[in-house]
Amino acid sequence: MTTVHITGLCLGGNKGGPAILSGLVALLKSHIDPLNVVLECGNLKRDLPWQEHYGVDLVPRPRGRFPIYLWKRFLMYRGVDLVIDMHGVKFHGPTRVGINIGAASTILLPRLRRIPTVSFTQTYGPFVNLATRTAARIALGSANLLFAREPESVNILKTIGLGEKCQLFPDVAMVLPCADWADLECAPEVKDFVSDSEPYIGVSLSTKVILDEKRQGVTPRYEHLMTQFVKWLLDQDYRVLFIPHTYLAHNPGGDDLGLTLRILDNLSTSSERYLVVQDDLAPDELKTLFSRSQVFVGSRYHSLIAALSTGVPSLAVGWSHKYDGLLSLFGMERFSQWASQTTLDQVCYAFEDLVDHRDEYSDMIRAELPDVKKRVEKSVEQVASLMSKYR
Repeated sequence: MTTVHITGLCLGGNKGGPAILSGLVALLKSHIDPLNVVLECGNLKRDLPWQEHYGVDLVPRPRGRFPIYLWKRFLMYRGVDLVIDMHGVKFHGPTRVGINIGAASTILLPRLRRIPTVSFTQTYGPFVNLATRTAARIALGSANLLFAREPESVNILKTIGLGEKCQLFPDVAMVLPCADWADLECAPEVKDFVSDSEPYIGVSLSTKVILDEKRQGVTPRYEHLMTQFVKWLLDQDYRVLFIPHTYLAHNPGGDDLGLTLRILDNLSTSSERYLVVQDDLAPDELKTLFSRSQVFVGSRYHSLIAALSTGVPSLAVGWSHKYDGLLSLFGMERFSQWASQTTLDQVCYAFEDLVDHRDEYSDMIRAELPDVKKRVEKSVEQVASLMSKYR
């Protein structure tokens, strides 16, 4: 039995983590059999209800002060055959020394135990200070395989001498299939809304953009921008399905559902033309809802992956260069807009372009999808082949 230890993902809350996990495990099992997947999680209470659904074993993330934390992490790799670090964004922005050490430890400590370790299809940087650059260079340089998911991350890695080592591959969540419509366990009104013959616009708002504004200490503008855009959509008489991609009822600052309801409450708008998905669905079920959108507007990275990987023309209003890289896979990079820089007029103009040329853009996306998914499969093949070198 091969045991793979995965860190950097969670099962509850943000559905990006389980979308990545599902895609990765399915492909790994096609190469490694039998396979035991151990997922390191930071909140057992939040993740435990999903454990059986995803078929993984959960272990709590080590806690404590340095060096106790490092010693606990070193010990937790006993009996592990492969470690995969899958933090969505790593070594990003101004961070404290302790945070950099923690980020580096998930790669360096298994390597000290001579366990093959992979930094898998992530976003890196920007490295804004010496401590972050040093930690990134040492840790990422020690990984057996180093993958990035957009060209800008590769360019950032070049600044610390790792450009040649890094390989560029799309996010593995691209291969996640949609759930069957008949198996979709959501509120009846959601199915009725989606089944209506009149098309709808899918929208996924994100508290992450607000948190990034606070981290940078800039003037908040995302929530106001998206409030005005939502008002514009409804004033234009579009049908809108709001599909939150992160459910964290215990953490209002990170809960996309709460943000969505707050924006709609502030508008005091009739609900006849919109509906909010309030069910805590699995990522394949959410993907089914994204896939039936006429056009999609998203601020959560993996909500955009869900829409694009089903051929839905999409507009990103995000906070990182990772959105630019994602849209560029399909020749749609002009539809990636930074919330800190764009205006309401620009968002509306881009949206109308997508609606007016919906079929043309959908064909463009679908033409690229086979190659994108083959590249994802190739990245997982490399991870699986790494195991044979250590047996």
